[in-house]
This record gives sequence, structure tokens and C-alpha cells, in this order.
Amino acid sequence: MPLFAGLVGLMMAYALIFAIVYAVAIIVDQLAPRFGGQKDFAAALKVTVYAFTPYWVLGFFQLIAGLRFVGYVGALFGIYLLWLGLRRLMKAPSDKAIPYVATTTACAVVGLGMIMLIEAVFLT
Repeated sequence: MPLFAGLVGLMMAYALIFAIVYAVAIIVDQLAPRFGGQKDFAAALKVTVYAFTPYWVLGFFQLIAGLRFVGYVGALFGIYLLWLGLRRLMKAPSDKAIPYVATTTACAVVGLGMIMLIEAVFLT
């Protein structure tokens, strides 16, 4: 891949990941009453950023073919952080936290899939 195309792709991915985090935070905030939590966008943004942090920190392992599983373990840790954060910051009851996490995780996975699709279309 040429240097310029790689840099453009990097900047595009960087901007899109922030857009996905913001979109997932909006979804977390809007779903809060449905799962017995309290709507608070600032708290939803905190939860979302904390949940994505292991994915970002361990994301460089995705570049090494033999260590890709480390990035996936980081994503699982992010799901755990999401579970903790939804209960504490969004005030979701324990019995509804698991479906809340599952719904939010599904939205995040769809968003990340969209990023990969956009990158594939524009960078090839």
C-alpha cells in the first residue's frame, strides 16, 4: 500500500472509530430506560469510552498474525467493563444488565463492521 493511501486510511479509521464510540454512547443513553437505567449522556459516553479502551490498547496486536487473539481477549475485557459500567454509571439493575450489555455489544459490533466495510471500499 502506498504511504499516502495508508495515511489517509489511518486518519479515516481514526475519525470513524470516534464516530462509532459517539454513536454507541447515544444508543446506550437511549436504551437506558428500556433496561431500567437512567438516561445520562455523559455517563453513557464514559461507559462507552471505557469499554472501547482495551480494544484500542490491544489493537496493535492485530498487526501480528500470531497474536491476533490478544486483541479479541481485549474486546472480551471491554465487554466486561461495559457490564460493570452500565450497572454503576447508567444505574441498570443487575437482572437487566446482561441483555443491556448484549444489545449494546451487538450495536458496537455492527458499527465496527461498518468501519471495516467503509475502509475496504475506500482503500482498495
